[in-house]
Amino acid sequence: MGNVLADRFWGMARRLFYDDESAVSTMEMDSEDMIKAVTEAKQEWLTAKSYFSNVTDPDLIDHAIFSVEAAERKYMYLLKRAKRRGVTLNQPYFYLEHV
Repeated sequence: MGNVLADRFWGMARRLFYDDESAVSTMEMDSEDMIKAVTEAKQEWLTAKSYFSNVTDPDLIDHAIFSVEAAERKYMYLLKRAKRRGVTLNQPYFYLEHV
């Protein structure tokens, strides 16, 4: 049972910290990719919060809670990584994508 839990944990960690499509870690992202990852993570978090607010099936409440917590941690992690690298959202990419 311990190995199953460990495998699930590391699987989730890999999905949180690596881009699923290209498997590039946050350490290898350029500023534009980092901004995009932070923006997408924030949207995932807001979507998870909305899902939690609207879920009515008691069997899905635990799933909704887990989704919010996972999305929030991913967003906070990426935000912290971006700040450490000196990446800010007032770069041309952010404004061009969201105008």
